[in-house]
Amino acid sequence: MIKSKSTLARRFPDELARFRSYVMLTLYLQRARIIEPKVYVNASDDPEDSEVLSVACEAGVDFVITLDNKDIISLGDPKTKEIIIEDEEGNEVCRFKILTPGEFLAELKNMGLL
Repeated sequence: MIKSKSTLARRFPDELARFRSYVMLTLYLQRARIIEPKVYVNASDDPEDSEVLSVACEAGVDFVITLDNKDIISLGDPKTKEIIIEDEEGNEVCRFKILTPGEFLAELKNMGLL
């Protein structure tokens, strides 16, 4: 939360914009839940990215939204943006899309949600 507050202050120097963003972050955190994955997904060289993927798989998400172009976005299929996680036997464990915020908004528009 501390890192998020400092990020908001840096990205939104205008106090009103920062307040709105802080309110949205607070509302989000009120609905958040802690996920402890039962299975570790080792799909990235970056342990933090692997942890994000593990939590996403455990939570059964449809999307992971990130600006991490270097690592995590590159794991998804370039055309479909999907990543499919399989177990040792090759059985699909989970599948979700890895999108940038802009791609996510476009996806929501395509789904008729915006």
